[in-house]
Amino acid sequence: MSAQEQRLEMDASPVPGDYVATLSVYEAVSQSAGRFLTGRKPREVGCFSIVGEQPCWVDGAAMLKYLRMPSSPDQLCWDLNMGYETAVRWDLLKGKKIHNLLRWLAYQASNPAAEPWQQSLLANTDFACGRGTLARIACTPYDKSNDWRLVACRHRGTIFLCSSLTDAYRQLRLDDKADPERDRPAYWGYKFEQFMAASEPGGEPNVQAMVNEREACHIVVRSRLASHSLLVAAQVDCADHPVLERCKQNKRTDGSSSPAGYIELKTSQLCLERQAHNFHRIPVAKTPRR
Repeated sequence: MSAQEQRLEMDASPVPGDYVATLSVYEAVSQSAGRFLTGRKPREVGCFSIVGEQPCWVDGAAMLKYLRMPSSPDQLCWDLNMGYETAVRWDLLKGKKIHNLLRWLAYQASNPAAEPWQQSLLANTDFACGRGTLARIACTPYDKSNDWRLVACRHRGTIFLCSSLTDAYRQLRLDDKADPERDRPAYWGYKFEQFMAASEPGGEPNVQAMVNEREACHIVVRSRLASHSLLVAAQVDCADHPVLERCKQNKRTDGSSSPAGYIELKTSQLCLERQAHNFHRIPVAKTPRR
């Protein structure tokens, strides 16, 4: 890690304080009086990848996968338990940090080949965070069963947000790890992605390969919510190559492009009407492992 990366990471590290801010969701929703906040469609400004069993950070889309639809989607019979015992698992007890986004920002700021707008991304940014953090905040009025805790740090006018594990969430993850039957569903999502995506456009998925939950491709997007400008890092499962190519070809003069070519994959057992309702209400609305 370069000296600049270390300084940026240290500046954005949480510092213990005497005051903890509180938020009343009821009051916040009541004050809105039913009005919806105006927003701006996100625009992709870059991407980075996490590679290897001892994951290292690299700039670019090295780990991007491409959608490969099955020839008979109604007759899959896929074994999502395949490779469970040998997979490289993501340790959920570590939580999702903001370090990789900080590394990407520091790299852009010091990269002589970067465009001027890439080197000054934080100049007009109010908030920077991961997509999961943003989704957790947005879903709070509709998800009363889960608590959350955030760390916030202001650095040169930009507020960096990062989720911090609560005691209840930590205990839940410990219970899951102790019971393979509760832990397997978390693995199924990764295995399903392996069945659905290939390393090259038009290629075949390699379902015999070891699943490495630590590897990922993240895009970085700019957006706006009311008067607040946002810079958000989001893990993507795969891309629809033709759509992605069209988006890249239609870049704006500022270098940004539409993220419409990226795809989020979800798995769920749909048995009862209520389960189907919960699937659309919770997993589709937010992405807890992002």
